[in-house]
Amino acid sequence: MTFSTRPHHFVAFVSLVALAACGGSGSGGSSFSSIESRAETLAQKLDRADPTPMADLPSGSSTYDGVFGIILDTDRPDGVLGDARIDVNFRSNTFSGKADNFYNLSQQRASGSVTISDGRFDGDEEVIGIAEVSGSAQFESGRRTIDGIAVATFAGDDGELMTGIVGGDATRSGASAVGFEGVWIVED
Repeated sequence: MTFSTRPHHFVAFVSLVALAACGGSGSGGSSFSSIESRAETLAQKLDRADPTPMADLPSGSSTYDGVFGIILDTDRPDGVLGDARIDVNFRSNTFSGKADNFYNLSQQRASGSVTISDGRFDGDEEVIGIAEVSGSAQFESGRRTIDGIAVATFAGDDGELMTGIVGGDATRSGASAVGFEGVWIVED
């Protein structure tokens, strides 16, 4: 399949690898290292996978685990990388989840969590999902409230991978809102 038919996968792959790479390979804790390593592994799997048609998705429900990252649209790199867990109900075409266990780009623990809610997906050849994204995280520039949306899709022979591209506003008390972009890649 050509690049032009897989833009969501390509953007997710590039975004997640770039976010993980921003942390460098310094002496951060093993937890950051394991999340960074998992991000790279999942991004490579996603890069090799084709989109999953609706007819090939499993039935019932499934829990997907993986990684979630956000980077702020600021003059200097500022972001968080953490764990993600998304529950998918294939009977009702819905999904929801949570991201937490964040680390900032200096590989320091960062408090907060982000909720993925009201997710619905539909499609034929390529499944597209939309969800709300909200919560807060402690960035290097301070605690920010996250409010945005996600566009998601499935990949692999039977939808064993799910990826979402997120974007919106990150606000901080007493400061102007800044935009953010992010991505999740999770696997069944």
